[in-house]
Amino acid sequence: MTTTLVETLTVRDLLRERARQGPDVTSLVAPGRASMPMGELTRHLEAVGWQLRREGLKRGDAVAVVVNPIDAAGAVAIIGTLCACTAVAVSAETPAAEMRQLFARTKARAVVTLAGVASAAPDVIRELGLMNIVLTPDPGGPTGALVIPADWNGEELADPPGPDDLCMVTSTSGTTSRPRLIPRRHGYVRRNLFFGINGSEPGVALNLAPIHTATGWGTVLNSCAGGDSVVFPESLDPGHLLALLAQHGVTTYVGNPLIHSGLLKAAARDPETAARCRLQLIFSSGTALPVAMALELKRVFGATVITGYGMTEVAMISAYDQTLTPGKEHTVGKPTMELRIADEHGQALAAGQQGEVQVRAADIEEGYLDDPEANAESMVDGWFRTGDLGYLDADGYLAITGRLKEQINRGTLKVSPFEVEAALREHPGVADAVVFPVPHASRGEDVAAAVVRADPALTIDQVRDHAIARISAYKVPRQVFFVDEIPTALGKVPRLRMAEMLGVGAAAVRQRQEEVTLSPTESAIAAIWVRMLDLDGRIAPADDFFVLGGDSLQAVEMTLAVEETLGVRLTQGDLLDDASLASLARAVDSRVALAQAPSDGQPVLVHLQPDGDLTPLVWVHDGVGSVFAAGNLAFHLGSRRPVVAIEAPGMGGSGTPEATIEAMADSYIGLLDPFLGRPMIVGGHSLGGVVAYEVARRLAAAGHDVPLLFVVEAQLFAVPPELNERNAERVRRFREAGWGDRARMAGRFVANRVRPPVPLEFEPDVWRTPEAVARTLGEAMLAYRPEPWPGAMLFVKARDTYAPRACEAWRQFVGTLDVDEVDGDHGGCMREPYVGEVGRILRDRLAKIESGS
Repeated sequence: MTTTLVETLTVRDLLRERARQGPDVTSLVAPGRASMPMGELTRHLEAVGWQLRREGLKRGDAVAVVVNPIDAAGAVAIIGTLCACTAVAVSAETPAAEMRQLFARTKARAVVTLAGVASAAPDVIRELGLMNIVLTPDPGGPTGALVIPADWNGEELADPPGPDDLCMVTSTSGTTSRPRLIPRRHGYVRRNLFFGINGSEPGVALNLAPIHTATGWGTVLNSCAGGDSVVFPESLDPGHLLALLAQHGVTTYVGNPLIHSGLLKAAARDPETAARCRLQLIFSSGTALPVAMALELKRVFGATVITGYGMTEVAMISAYDQTLTPGKEHTVGKPTMELRIADEHGQALAAGQQGEVQVRAADIEEGYLDDPEANAESMVDGWFRTGDLGYLDADGYLAITGRLKEQINRGTLKVSPFEVEAALREHPGVADAVVFPVPHASRGEDVAAAVVRADPALTIDQVRDHAIARISAYKVPRQVFFVDEIPTALGKVPRLRMAEMLGVGAAAVRQRQEEVTLSPTESAIAAIWVRMLDLDGRIAPADDFFVLGGDSLQAVEMTLAVEETLGVRLTQGDLLDDASLASLARAVDSRVALAQAPSDGQPVLVHLQPDGDLTPLVWVHDGVGSVFAAGNLAFHLGSRRPVVAIEAPGMGGSGTPEATIEAMADSYIGLLDPFLGRPMIVGGHSLGGVVAYEVARRLAAAGHDVPLLFVVEAQLFAVPPELNERNAERVRRFREAGWGDRARMAGRFVANRVRPPVPLEFEPDVWRTPEAVARTLGEAMLAYRPEPWPGAMLFVKARDTYAPRACEAWRQFVGTLDVDEVDGDHGGCMREPYVGEVGRILRDRLAKIESGS
C-alpha cells in the first residue's frame, strides 16, 4: 500500500505545503487590520518556533500558552508553539489556582505570554520557577502579527516534530474535581482536519469560539491548512457579526443557539445586509438546536444547518441536517464512528433500549495524560465510555437522554459540579455539598448548590463569597440552598433531579399544589412570565423573576410586555430592588395611582447590597440610564461590599436628567448622605464613568474621602490635542453629524434607543431608554469639559473596545491612572461571563487599599 502525502505530514508540514502552493492566499482576517497571507503566517509560526528553540525547548516539551479568548495573535502563538513543541493552551481569565495545577500536571517547562495580556500567569510563573517567553503583538502588522526578533534570519526550525509527537494537550472538565488532560499527536490532529491537501474553492470561516479551546484553535488550523481564511470578530454583538458575514463573504461558522438567535434578529432588522451573506454551512453546537430555528436559519441564509453531538475526547460522534430529516428532531443524528449502547455490564443493547453511549476509534485509545485511573474508568475492551445515556432508534439515529458525567451547560460554558463541590467543601462551615443544574431560560442551565452546614451560623452569602475567591466566576453557584442532608436515590446523588427533589426555581412553580391568590396586576404579570420563561404551574407572589430563570435580556422584554399590557413602565431599580411578583405588582399599582400627579424626575438610589462592613461602592448609571451592570458586578464583589446604584431620572417614563454632567453630579451627591461619613468608592461604566469622575471630584473637594475611582470603558470626547490630531476626522464627523448618527458613531451606545420600538422587539442587552433621557445624557457627555482631580483612577477597558485609546485621555486629569483589560466589547464586558473578571480586578485592588498595602 502506498503512503500518501497527507498521511506523513505533521501540522507544521501541512501549513508549509499550503503556503508553498499559495503564499498570497489570505489566511487571517480582522476588522480594521490588513489580512495575513498564508506565506506571512508560516513565517510568523516559524519565528515562534525559533524563539522556543533559542530558549532550549525541544520537540515534545510542554509549553503553556496564555492568551485572550478571541485574539488572532493568540492563535498564532498557540499554533506556532504546537508546530515546535507541545502546546497547552490556557485562557488568560483562568484563576491562579487552576493555572498552577495545569502547569504542574502537564509538566510545562515554559510559559508563553503575550505582552499586554493581563492574567495570573506572571505570579504563577515566579512561584513555580518556570521560564517565561513573552511574545509581543505587532499592532502595525497584519492580522495576528507578532513582533519577529531582529536576530532571526529566517532559518528553518531545528529538530521539527514528527507525526507521532505530541502537539497539544487539551483540558476537559470531566466528572472529577480536577480537569482531565487529553494528549493530541500531530497524526491525530492531521486526520481530523476536514480537507484534502488539494482543496476545492477557498472558503471563509468566522471564528466564534475561545481561541484556547479545541474548537477555537482547531477552526483556525483547519481553515488555514485547508486553504481557507478565518475571520476574527471584534465582539459577539449580533449586528457586528452579521456585517462581517456580508463584508467578508463568510461561508461557514460554528455557533450555539444564542449566536443563531442573535443573528436571526439582526437579519430581521437589516434584511439588506442579510441578503448579501453567502453562508453555505452553519454548524450548531452546545445546547440543542430547535427545529424551528434551524429552518429559519436555512430560510434566511440559504445555508445547510448541521447539528451534532461530540466530546473533547473523541471529536464528532454524530452529525446531521435536521431540516432534511423530519421526525428525527429528538435525536442528534446518525453516528459518524463505530458506536454502541451498552448496559452497566458492558453488553450491547438493542434498538430502543437505553444505556450508556460508547464509541470506538483508534485515535482515542491513548486515553488521558498520566491518569491511569481515569483511563481504566473510561475504556472498556477498546470502547470509550462517553458517560452519556441514550438509545439508537430503529433507523439508527442516536438520541441522548441524560448525562452520567453530569457537566452543567451554562450557556456555552461547561461547569464540572465536582470541581465546584470540592471548592465549597474547603469552607470549615460546610459539612457536605452537592452542585447541580437548574433550568435557565436563556443559558439552558445555571449552577446551584445544596449545602449541609457544619456551622449553623453559616450564611448563603458566606458560601458564595468563599466560592468567588476560589473558582472562575461562571462556576460560582447563583442559587444556594441549605438542607439537613443530601438527598440520595439508591445510595447515589440524583444530581440531574435535584432541582425537582428540592422544589427550587421553576420546579417550585411546577410542583406547587395549593391554590394561589393573585391580585389582578399580579395575574397579568404572571401570565407574561409563564409565556416568556416557559413555566408550567402556579406562580406565587414571592416568586422571583431571576430565580425562575430570567436574565437581564429577558427583563427588557418583560418590562416592554408589562407596559404594553398595563400601561406602566417598570424601571431597572424596580427589578434590582426586588424582582418578586408581589414587589413588581406593587410598583405598577403605585404608578397607576399616581398617574395624574407629575413626576419630580429625581434620580433614584437603588440598594443592591445595602449591608456590609467594607468600603461601599457607588455606581452611576451608564449612557442609557442602565444600572443592570451594577447588579452583575455586585455579585462578584462579595456580600461584605455595600453596593448602591444611581438610576437616572426619567427611567420610569417622565422627567429627564440634569442637562450637564456637573449638574448631574450635584443631584446624585444629594443621594449619598448615608455614606458621607466614611470613604466611598465611586464607579461607572461608559458615560457612568464620566459622571462618576465628576461625583468623585466634587466629593473630594468637599473634604470627603474617595480612595479610588473605578471606571469601565469611559470615553472623554473632549480629548487632548495629541489624540485629537490622530482622531481629527472622526471628531469632525461626530460633531457635524445629527443626533442619531452621533449615537451610532459613539460605539452605538445609544443606537436604536431614540426611535419608538416595536412591542416585544428589543436590542440585545439594551434597556429601553426614553428618548428625552437618552438625548439629554448624550448631549451632556459631548459638552463635558473635566477639571483636574489629584485622586486615583483604575480604568478597565475591553479588549474589543471601539475606543482603545480612551484611557489615555484621562491621564492629564487624574493624579494616578492604572489600566487593566478584560474580554468582551464596550457593553459586553459588563455582562456574564466577562463581568466576573471586572469584579476580580476591583476586588483585588480594594483588598490592597483596605489592607493598607
